[in-house]
Amino acid sequence: MKTIGLSTLALILGCLQGFSQDVFAHAEHDKARFLAPQGKDQGDCSNRFRPCATLSYALAQVNKGDSILLAAGSYQLNDDTTLTDLLSTTVPVKAGYSQLDQYRQQDPVTNPTYLLGVPAEFADVLSRAGFTVIRDQQYTHEVAPTLAGKQQSAITSATCSGGMAGEYPCDNVDLVAHLPLSAFAGSPSAANDIWGHVDLNTGIEYALIGLRNGTSVVSLQDPNNPVVVGSVSGDNTVWRDIKVYQYYDAEQLRWMAYAYVTADSASDGLVTIDLNNLPDSIELVDRNTHFASAHNVYISNVDYSTNSPLNPDPAQLIIAGANQFRGAHYSFSLATPSAPTVGFTPGTTTANDYSHDVSSVLITDSRAQQCPANDNGCSVLLDFNESTFNLWDMTAPEAHSKLSSTTYNQAEYVHSGWWSEDKHYIFVHDELDESRRGLNTTLRIFDISDLQDPELAGIWTGPTAAIDHNGFVRGNKYYMSNYERGLTILDISQPSNPLEAGFFDTFPTRTSNNFNGAWGVYPYLPSGLILISDINRGLFVLRDNTLTEQSQVGFRDANIIADEGAQITLQVQRQGDASGAASVKFDVLHGATDDADMTFSSGELSWAAGDSSDKTITVNINNDGITEPQETFFVRLNTPQGTQLAAKNLQQVTIDGVPVPSAAAFTQTQITLYEGLPDQSVSVKKARNKDDILLVNYTLESDSGVAGEDMPLLSGTLEWQAGDNANKTIALATLDDAIAEGTEVLVLRLSADNELNLVQPAELTIRIRDDESNQAPIADAGANQQGYQNSTLQLSGNGNDADNDSLTSLWQQLDGPAVTIADPSALQTSVTLGNTTGTATLQLTVTDPFGVQSSDTVSINIQARATPPPPGSSSGGGSIYSLLIMMTAALLARFRAHSRRDW
Repeated sequence: MKTIGLSTLALILGCLQGFSQDVFAHAEHDKARFLAPQGKDQGDCSNRFRPCATLSYALAQVNKGDSILLAAGSYQLNDDTTLTDLLSTTVPVKAGYSQLDQYRQQDPVTNPTYLLGVPAEFADVLSRAGFTVIRDQQYTHEVAPTLAGKQQSAITSATCSGGMAGEYPCDNVDLVAHLPLSAFAGSPSAANDIWGHVDLNTGIEYALIGLRNGTSVVSLQDPNNPVVVGSVSGDNTVWRDIKVYQYYDAEQLRWMAYAYVTADSASDGLVTIDLNNLPDSIELVDRNTHFASAHNVYISNVDYSTNSPLNPDPAQLIIAGANQFRGAHYSFSLATPSAPTVGFTPGTTTANDYSHDVSSVLITDSRAQQCPANDNGCSVLLDFNESTFNLWDMTAPEAHSKLSSTTYNQAEYVHSGWWSEDKHYIFVHDELDESRRGLNTTLRIFDISDLQDPELAGIWTGPTAAIDHNGFVRGNKYYMSNYERGLTILDISQPSNPLEAGFFDTFPTRTSNNFNGAWGVYPYLPSGLILISDINRGLFVLRDNTLTEQSQVGFRDANIIADEGAQITLQVQRQGDASGAASVKFDVLHGATDDADMTFSSGELSWAAGDSSDKTITVNINNDGITEPQETFFVRLNTPQGTQLAAKNLQQVTIDGVPVPSAAAFTQTQITLYEGLPDQSVSVKKARNKDDILLVNYTLESDSGVAGEDMPLLSGTLEWQAGDNANKTIALATLDDAIAEGTEVLVLRLSADNELNLVQPAELTIRIRDDESNQAPIADAGANQQGYQNSTLQLSGNGNDADNDSLTSLWQQLDGPAVTIADPSALQTSVTLGNTTGTATLQLTVTDPFGVQSSDTVSINIQARATPPPPGSSSGGGSIYSLLIMMTAALLARFRAHSRRDW
């Protein structure tokens, strides 16, 4: 009897196992949450056998990247709050599921999910989410302007006055400029993280913003009129993270910079973007596939304004939350910044080693004795890993060792954090405590006087339920992206007891504990401008006015020029309220110099109460007797006490030298030519000093291909006159030898009498694709589909080419009821169905550079919309679901009864 009971139970449980919940290797994201009309609001809604009932309850349980799946039935839309949630791309809501198959397949035709009271302008987008939209009931509220699409155009600047900057609630923060999502390539549906960059060659500042479909670089040369310079596409995902590394290249006599991008729940790998052609363009130069996806990228040992290395230890690029090593952090070397290579990797790891976000701080006081520090101190990694934050000694790049692991009361999702400039406190963000614990914004502050035993020192509670996401320290201000409240600025003069100093609400629709609004903040631009990435509205450029009338200290000048052998003084002024004592520390960033160029040490400036006089920092510039170009270093103010940092807290000092001559470089590193096809051309630009005459030579050299056989012999001279800054072009042709052969390579090289007249890239790799050995591409139009009249579907086409050639694509309708294809030249596009039912056939054709084509078709069955059910009825499949549960419960009870008797 016992054996029969076990077998029967095993069979039932085996069947149920087929419907088991999805399990993810780390993190609290990528979960499905389940709703049904007859569900109950209890638990976390992740059990498909026990769905919840209301969207508002389910949203309180989710994290970014989760989705909410609705079973068939009727749902009423009554307000902008619910409408906002339904339109979210951060936590997508999808309809058309059934409890009968445990939410396995979205099928809006078989499982009609009726949404009543939908405003007309949102009917199409909600239909695409699987809803059967009913518009015969009046929407009871006026649709908010921000929801109605009026934010798809840029907003002009606005001063914060009377608590508002235009339509945005604010306090002590002005709106300088705004770029909506529609201004970026592909009109992405959402934004994510942000970072900043100042090109030290030109002084132009930039914003680098992560988007649902890639990464864009925005010029702030005119801060009131931001301009998108370029974009690099990537997988469609909720998460991207971006950092920048800038360094002085002594051979090229200029600053070089690269951006590094990671994407979670994607396959982009580590994306490296070349920023060295700014302000003209950007270029994707590398995709390192050591990992496919990662949540966070961070660069240690750099100054966050210039993104340049601190002295003298090397910078490390740290990856967190990757699909390698169970998500534990590991590092890449930046010895070759254009192509990072793997550095430190962890040993045996478990799921508990997953790292969500990281930052780092260099400890140089007595605490450095708690780790085997080198002569420069102890480099401590702050590792936020969902349930704890861990401190690691990473002074040795090849070996990281844990110093401590800390959690706290009501911890729900230990997300990220940053450190105070005195390096004694950490500000810790928990991304889910507001929603799961019913808290207002809660920021925790930990004292790290003992690296092996951090202690909770204080808690700041905000005025709303908005979630705190990421934050950064500049001086004694903490700049926090606060989701639906936008930017929050805290005064951390007393780190354990922060006070609000200002805010700017980028999401004025509402303020709740959901995932809308400000994702990221970057407060380190030398100009003092603050950058915000808003999930729903794009890029905001803001001005911090929280310093008004307060005591503040800063440099009198932002940039000065000094001669070799001179002694210079840097003027630091105190403005505003000088009634109390004040002090500020200063450090040097070597930049393009080294110890032989100057005599300088870090120090501190002090003001007595009532003293508002200028203080000076003295720097001796050494005369090293070397004829060399200009060199630049920086002095940074930090750790103010009794005062605030002014916007001018970074001083650039340029040591005068011989003029740097102009130089030439290709505008790209490689090009592909196609045998037998028309000629192409390559451009050469004039770089650096553009006001003098420049002569450079070019020569075609053989590699696996032969100059004179695969391409005509090619050589010549390019000449620029003074003031001529236009790019020059070189025509490239192939010779068709009628021989079937593989891809061949030649090199076009620049040369000059003076090597200073060349910068990289000074050579161009030319790949020649052979027409005789070319293989036809393969088109895939995707699976057949069905949809309602007047609805919109996504076309998921694909084109594969065995030769890895780029393909062009074209969608065409062959027969059936007329439909409208949004972008016929895009593989992934949308199609809007008409009012006529029937089957429409579409054809996708892909073409390679040689003109060879391949086609595939997809059929779309256009169906009439279902009739809504009578009021109060639903069709969620609940009776069979309940029967299954009751049968399972009866079998379990029977098994337990027999077990008691037998045992």
